[in-house]
Amino acid sequence: MTATALAILVALAVDRLFGEPPARWHPVVAMGRYLGCTGARVAPTTGQTHRPWRVFLLGALAWALGATLVVVLAAGVV
Repeated sequence: MTATALAILVALAVDRLFGEPPARWHPVVAMGRYLGCTGARVAPTTGQTHRPWRVFLLGALAWALGATLVVVLAAGVV
């Protein structure tokens, strides 16, 4: 409980001191761009027919790759 409260206080202090990062460096914006880019390649577009299992599998792989990249980057920062 104490570690959680301390982590929240540190996060609030860092946010107060430095504020939000610019959009080009914000991790949520970066993940959204990545998923938008991969989604355009994976998801079927109008007029195209794809097998649903293939779209699901490729989407799951794209998501897993993105999540792995975020974990590796976070571990590198830490």
